[in-house]
Amino acid sequence: MAAAGLAVTGEKNLPRAERLLRHRALGAVLMLLALAWCIPQVRAVAWGFLAPWLWPLAIAATVAAWFYLDNVVARALGGLLIMGAYTFLAFSFASRLATGLPGAVIAWCWGSVGILISAKPCWLRDFLRLGARRPAWRFAAALLAALTACFGVVAMAVYWRHR
Repeated sequence: MAAAGLAVTGEKNLPRAERLLRHRALGAVLMLLALAWCIPQVRAVAWGFLAPWLWPLAIAATVAAWFYLDNVVARALGGLLIMGAYTFLAFSFASRLATGLPGAVIAWCWGSVGILISAKPCWLRDFLRLGARRPAWRFAAALLAALTACFGVVAMAVYWRHR
């Protein structure tokens, strides 16, 4: 969202885009979505006594992130990329999509980007700054945002098809 906005407006909206990465309410919603997406996978491998506690733990983790984490939106976007990559990879093989190695490499790349953004959310902020200041990087940021959105839609479609 922020990269697409920067593609249109450039450097003048950079402070707003940086504030968006720290927005706690939006971050909590995105984080709860990522954790909700994760619960079915955790339920499959968790001990039996832990299964009824997964939703309360997801809510508690979201509340704890609200109070103790910075750049919550960036971290939640990283979590969504990780879950999207996992889902795309797992269910594309299960549904016999003809993506093969290119599809796997794309999923691994997005998952790696998600891990990096979750671990170092300042890198996403720095990427937005670079995109705001240089036209070539602005185009790259907008293209990457569009590709990420498409990847997320495809991952969700594959997930809902096999759910």
